[in-house]
Amino acid sequence: MTDLALTTVEDAPAAPPSRRRKLLLLALPLIAVLAGGAASYMGYVAPLAILGLGGGAAATGAEAEAEVVFVDLPAINVTLPDANPRLLHLVVKLETDEASREAVEHLLPRVSDAFNTFLTGIAPAAFDRRGILEVVREELVTRARQAVGEGHHLDVLVTEFTLK
Repeated sequence: MTDLALTTVEDAPAAPPSRRRKLLLLALPLIAVLAGGAASYMGYVAPLAILGLGGGAAATGAEAEAEVVFVDLPAINVTLPDANPRLLHLVVKLETDEASREAVEHLLPRVSDAFNTFLTGIAPAAFDRRGILEVVREELVTRARQAVGEGHHLDVLVTEFTLK
């Protein structure tokens, strides 16, 4: 009698994974990374906020707006010395948070002095160039932060800027 060798499924050699399956295993992580990057870029997901590392992104809009206060500065009028003298009229508000409001209000005379000192030092011809408002604003921010000191949230909002 002859013995018939019966092979079982377990004994059969394993079929190599198909090429499609290999490509799918490689493509899935790549697709997930691209989708996550796109969602983060468009603002749907903030990875640092999820991890608890992004302080600004973790705060809700209502909380962020509740803390912001605006401190009015007296209007600044500076005469620009030139062959044809002009008057620079500047109205500024300082943006700060509620915790820093008292310190900023207390140091307003120092901030006004820093602003006046800077504005009187600008050459009158500079006001005829494009982008002067952005330059002046950035310089005012720097001088306000120097006058008030470190540790306070501070930004400058220019509400009026006219040359007469």
